[in-house]
Amino acid sequence: MNLKSPYCLECRDDIQGRSDKKFCSDSCRIAFHNRKRIESVQPVRSVNLILNRNRSILLDFLGAKKNHTVLNHSQLALRGFDFSFTTHQTKDALGNTVSYCYEVGYLMLNTAKVRVVRNAV
Repeated sequence: MNLKSPYCLECRDDIQGRSDKKFCSDSCRIAFHNRKRIESVQPVRSVNLILNRNRSILLDFLGAKKNHTVLNHSQLALRGFDFSFTTHQTKDALGNTVSYCYEVGYLMLNTAKVRVVRNAV
């Protein structure tokens, strides 16, 4: 019993040849699998874009030489910082939670102030 579709899974053209073929050509086979792979990693890419943007914003405030700085919560928010995306969290010496975007973190001092820190890697 032949249950195969007579059409290419990618371009929907007729398939010639073996009865178990799924694609009409190598280019269609490659395009099909590339599209499937891209669809599966898109959510990860979206989150990584947000994390990289958050990291860049924090690094902009730190500059090249500072290891920490204190600024207003609104300064981060105005630049587009998304507080719901972090890579990890640690506790500082006082037991406060420091949230990180890769090697750069922030500590909420109160509702208005944030300390931005660079982790010594």
